[in-house]
Amino acid sequence: MSRARARRRPGRGQGRRRARFHLEVDGELFEVRAGRTGADEYIWTSGPNPGYGFGSVTSNREPLSLDDHVRSIRDRLLGVDPETGYLE
Repeated sequence: MSRARARRRPGRGQGRRRARFHLEVDGELFEVRAGRTGADEYIWTSGPNPGYGFGSVTSNREPLSLDDHVRSIRDRLLGVDPETGYLE
């Protein structure tokens, strides 16, 4: 069964700061640094390589919804080599 859960940090994402929250997708944990212009960073905190993550930018520069973040993370996890923990 696939699942996703988000926990937002209070006081973040105000003004020009990037919104930060934690997201669990299919048992994997990510810190999401969501930009106001559709440029986002995903740090894979439960992954095998400390500090490893990836970025995403929308073509229309609009912020992503929670469902969009989950979809983006799932798509990237499909490309991870299980032996190395890195994208192929």
